[in-house]
Amino acid sequence: MSESLAGKLLIASPSMPDYFHRSVIAMIEHSDEGAFGLILNRRSETMVGEASPELAELIGDEHDPFAEDDLWSAVLDRKGGEYSLLARMPPDPSVN
Repeated sequence: MSESLAGKLLIASPSMPDYFHRSVIAMIEHSDEGAFGLILNRRSETMVGEASPELAELIGDEHDPFAEDDLWSAVLDRKGGEYSLLARMPPDPSVN
């Protein structure tokens, strides 16, 4: 295996279909045995307190820190250069 991607953000290319479209993934584990990541900019039907009761007290009633921003666009824009152009691309370029 080449270099592990654990601890890095993966930014979906604009052409990724379905659930991964415009997603930002935090890679938690990446090894010869497999990979595990969390999509940071998709809502889950499960509240954090349900998935991890010990965290419920820490996070309160509000679990969505990305609700106001388009994280995919913000991360690409922060990279600069040609990525800034992609950041401004509409979700469905065929309607542009």
